[in-house]
Amino acid sequence: MQPLNFQDLLERVRIELLYARLSFSTWLDLWPESEDIVTMLNAYKGFFAISRAALIDHCFIKIGNVTDSKHKKAPSFYNLFQMLENPNPNADGFDIEGCRQKLKAQREVERKVRRYRDKKAAHSEINATPEPVHIEEMRTLLDNLEMVFHDIYSFANPGERFSFKILENADTSHLMKALRTHWDVVPKAEVVAWVALKNGSDPDTYLIPSKEIEQLMDVVGRPH
Repeated sequence: MQPLNFQDLLERVRIELLYARLSFSTWLDLWPESEDIVTMLNAYKGFFAISRAALIDHCFIKIGNVTDSKHKKAPSFYNLFQMLENPNPNADGFDIEGCRQKLKAQREVERKVRRYRDKKAAHSEINATPEPVHIEEMRTLLDNLEMVFHDIYSFANPGERFSFKILENADTSHLMKALRTHWDVVPKAEVVAWVALKNGSDPDTYLIPSKEIEQLMDVVGRPH
């Protein structure tokens, strides 16, 4: 297998950060802070309980990857720095030490994220008690990691910039709104549909063929 060149590794780091941001944003959108969200989380708890846990685990794993300073094959900033620090005429003028200091400023939060990843997300230790990582700490950490990425990306690709605030960030709130609408409207629509189809002269029969009744049951449920 051919080793990654600088641009390939930069792209891998970009994808890791993008997935970390999307996982965190989606997890936040599922935070039970409103009555509507709580209703939907409880209505579909078999799905959302595991989904919310998987999202934050995924986020921590991705952050752990880009901040890995030990493994030579990790898609990390430190491996990017190593490439830039090796004799590389294309790195002249780039402030590697400034980027290192930005990462160092987040080391305490990064340490907590890494411990959670190692003890709970990527592996599961029975007696592990990772320190809590607060939401604002995560926001700040992600913002700073993205800032470091932009410093490297704009240096390697003059005149270009990548945004981690992508259109898909709104998908979760749209999904929750659709679920809430379904939850509220469908039961009422079922009643309206069946009442409208009642045979006025024979309340035990309907005004459509039995085959179509079965099809309607598949869409709006059975009559009550």
